Amino acid sequence: AVLGSRKQYCPIGKNDEECAELTKNKNRGETACGWYNKTNAVVEELHRARVWDMEDLDSVAKSHLGCQYYAMRALHKNADLVLCPYNYVFDANIR
Repeated sequence: AVLGSRKQYCPIGKNDEECAELTKNKNRGETACGWYNKTNAVVEELHRARVWDMEDLDSVAKSHLGCQYYAMRALHKNADLVLCPYNYVFDANIR
């Protein structure tokens, strides 16, 4: 998995506050963000592929209209290898 910021991955260019507002109901099901709502399809396809790169992520996310940011957050939990900017390792809020 390749971790990155919402700014890097958000397909509709929302910042943290805008995304939080759109996805505030994510624990109860459907949210106001259609891209977030289709994240599971992206995660499932990439999980089945087992080996993929950033171009595959982009292609799969676009084909499902799913959120790359939340897909990466889900995929890193079971990843054998996680790549990220070095400052992510030292920031307790991110770890």
